Amino acid sequence: MGIGNQGSPYLGTALPLALVAAKYDFPNVYIISNENGGDEQYFGSARQSNELDIMNYLGKQLDLNSIIRYSSLEAMKPIALKEVIVYDTDYNFFNALWKWFKYAGTEGTLIHVVSPFYMMREYFAANFKRKTLLYSNNEYDAIIPNDIVLKRTLLASILASLADVGMTEDELMDISKKYKWDYIDVAKLLQDAILTVRGNEEFHTIYEHFIFDEEKFFEENKFIHRTRIKLADRNLIAQQKNQISQARMSFRDNEYMDLQILSGNIWNYYLPGQVVGFNRNYYTIKSLDLKEGIVHTQVTNPISIPDYFEISDYQLSNYQLVDGCVDSSIIDYNIYEATATKMIYGYISTNNGNDFSKENHPNVNSINNSATKNQTITINKVPVLEMNFLRASFGTLDEKQQEKVISLLCVLLKGLLKTLFPKTYPNIAVVPDFKFDSELIDHVMHHAFDYPEEDMIKATIPRIMVDGTKCDSRFIRMYIIEFSCIEYGMVKSIYDNRLAIFTKIYDYLDWYIASNEVNVENNKAFLFKVNIYIME
Repeated sequence: MGIGNQGSPYLGTALPLALVAAKYDFPNVYIISNENGGDEQYFGSARQSNELDIMNYLGKQLDLNSIIRYSSLEAMKPIALKEVIVYDTDYNFFNALWKWFKYAGTEGTLIHVVSPFYMMREYFAANFKRKTLLYSNNEYDAIIPNDIVLKRTLLASILASLADVGMTEDELMDISKKYKWDYIDVAKLLQDAILTVRGNEEFHTIYEHFIFDEEKFFEENKFIHRTRIKLADRNLIAQQKNQISQARMSFRDNEYMDLQILSGNIWNYYLPGQVVGFNRNYYTIKSLDLKEGIVHTQVTNPISIPDYFEISDYQLSNYQLVDGCVDSSIIDYNIYEATATKMIYGYISTNNGNDFSKENHPNVNSINNSATKNQTITINKVPVLEMNFLRASFGTLDEKQQEKVISLLCVLLKGLLKTLFPKTYPNIAVVPDFKFDSELIDHVMHHAFDYPEEDMIKATIPRIMVDGTKCDSRFIRMYIIEFSCIEYGMVKSIYDNRLAIFTKIYDYLDWYIASNEVNVENNKAFLFKVNIYIME
């Protein structure tokens, strides 16, 4: 388009699309604001920085403020002709399309979906004609709905507030009303808050966990009588208070914004040096305070928004069996509870998805400082799904080839989970049972450009050390770890939906092999193995 240069502020994707529509006389263009990035406020500053280039591109005088609008309510009106630009925030652009098809204009509507990088994106685009994917509740819908995720997060943060200064009965019921929860009394809300943090532990009565103080006072010539509720469970306060409070983002001069994630999970979502979009602007993360649950940031005008790929490993201890599960003849499933430790070394950033080729200039970003080798976070009572694959089912593949198959399965499963758990996927790890490779990590972190692309990919696949367990030599093992300060139910959902998940992986691979120049024989063999897992 000839707008801006290498040093110009990031224009994003939505604004250039809107400018093209305006140039070719679309009378109404709507950009539906995205919680993770640009909107009217940010685009306004980006437009000002490139105003001359934009005017040259348009080739005529246009009142862009009257053509390009940012109101979702206006976009829903059945006007004659319009373009609607929406963001694929749930990593499922069929759902993004579905939400806006019903608001089409009377003469015609052009809907553009701005999708970030995620594994299923090209698959969805290639299978656009499969009409079933365009229906609401399609087969790739989130397994745990977003409203359930938000509810569990807020219930946990309510518990943290009750551990601090407490809340009145009216304040709690106001929250229930605000989020359209169906509580008719505060007792059930408090019970659900406890169960959100305590999981499947036995629950008897709310009076074991809370105290109810009667408050009486005069205010504005009125006699006020209310009940203040406080968390009295000392073990819960000691173990969870810092983790289950709602995280906050700091910016400017001690200004704060609430994040819809919990304090104990902030290292799963953000790392120092990353550029993130939030509340209609962009920020650079300066540091993270896990104890206080604060993400310290600085407002920025980036020239690009990279994709980020974490480099980390895991360690499990206090490994206790919860459910032996129902096995197949070739896969042994077990659900455990464990103390999990995550070691974060850094991340790879790239402006072209997971293309780590030298031509794409990937950057390796260390989060180490002079005091520590890596960032370490430990969470107790983490759900773990252990999957043991019978080596004999791999046929003639040797041990190294079997390890490649398991690595590929881990990558594919993690990529699919981004679509199936769009709000909580940063808290899930898919890890092959491979020993730590400190030499690989050290060389990638410090000499990335001397290493081949394959090794950079390997570095983004976590490895693991499990205390007190040893894998039967007849099997090769992988783990799915729900690394979160509260349990969202992802591990159990993955086990319950394992057949559908393996089927989706098979469909994706089948499409990928047919659409790309790959080693057909090796990948056909892998397809055959996945198909066996489905049938079993």
